Amino acid sequence: MFELAEDEIEVGMGIHGEAGYEKTKLKPSYDIASLMLDRISNVLSLKSGDSVAVIINNFGALSQLEQGIVAHDVVKVLRNMNVNPVRVYWGMVMTSLNSAGVHVTLLKLPDKHKSLFLKCLDAPTDAPKWPGSKFSVPIEPSEPIIQHEVIRKVDQIGIEIPSDLQGLLKHCLKNACENAIKEEEHLNDLDRGCGDSDAGSTLKRLAIRTLLNLDKLQFSHPASAFLELAHIAEEEMGGASGALYCLFFTTISTQLISPINKNWTEIWAHAFRTALNSLTQYGKAMPGDRSLIDPLNALCDTLDRTVHKPLGEICDALRISTWQACEATKHMKPMVGRASYVKQAKYLQNVDAGAFAVVTCVNAITDVLKNFHFSK
Repeated sequence: MFELAEDEIEVGMGIHGEAGYEKTKLKPSYDIASLMLDRISNVLSLKSGDSVAVIINNFGALSQLEQGIVAHDVVKVLRNMNVNPVRVYWGMVMTSLNSAGVHVTLLKLPDKHKSLFLKCLDAPTDAPKWPGSKFSVPIEPSEPIIQHEVIRKVDQIGIEIPSDLQGLLKHCLKNACENAIKEEEHLNDLDRGCGDSDAGSTLKRLAIRTLLNLDKLQFSHPASAFLELAHIAEEEMGGASGALYCLFFTTISTQLISPINKNWTEIWAHAFRTALNSLTQYGKAMPGDRSLIDPLNALCDTLDRTVHKPLGEICDALRISTWQACEATKHMKPMVGRASYVKQAKYLQNVDAGAFAVVTCVNAITDVLKNFHFSK
């Protein structure tokens, strides 16, 4: 029989608990699948283009979730080897005293008799624990459907800006989207524990769709461009984030139709402040509630305070104030969203994911603005 430390696993263990061929430290599921399949593929002399049937046997104590993760990773490893898993069966085929473990078995399907083997595998049976069914055939990975034309076309509304400012606005948006995509994993990590672990993925969907439609947005009329952004956010992000971003962009659009100021810094300051007020009114979050509102409020306060200063100074002040507001969320008690009812303090030691997303975009935009400023 085997003995294992808390952080060890036994590879090659027998169904009755017989010791395996190797003890190793606990690893991610994908790495364990790679380790097992490397051994098996050597024994079977698997090569690129081969087809196999797979049985993943649950020893009894793995949850459905864990069993599914193993099955997913086994299929992924095989496909990365360019080996085609044409049948994948999983379940409690033969348990081992309710142990927490899995067996992975491969049947190499010879090209000459593949159809016969599959016919036998698919044949009806009364065996009570045989997990085979039509659902055991994994769906081939397909290319995602990219809909390049997803923006709702809107009329040209509001003021028209000169070509150099059109290019600047486009560059700012492009840089913000690219920065958001780079920060996907970090944002997801920040959202883990007290969120859905998808803050980065959600923002990435908005960023990708915006980049795909970048040449279609009507930058000549900023009010139209922001309304188009609102539609993209609504359609791509979903959930509360989609609603908030849509509201934010829509409100900015309304303020760019007939701005009361002629100075562009004042126009943007007023538009952002009005958009922030909409978020607090309808989203119910206030400054200090540990959310994206905190750096947005700092941004608006900074714009109000520095509106008549040189652009370079404004950019520096925006970066500092929004980052400080983001950092401050570490020490705030969350009052909105899922984080407001998560009790574990360990999940609330990092900055808020939504706040960090705002900082990510502010940094990207100010980088562009400073380069524009200093090149003038």
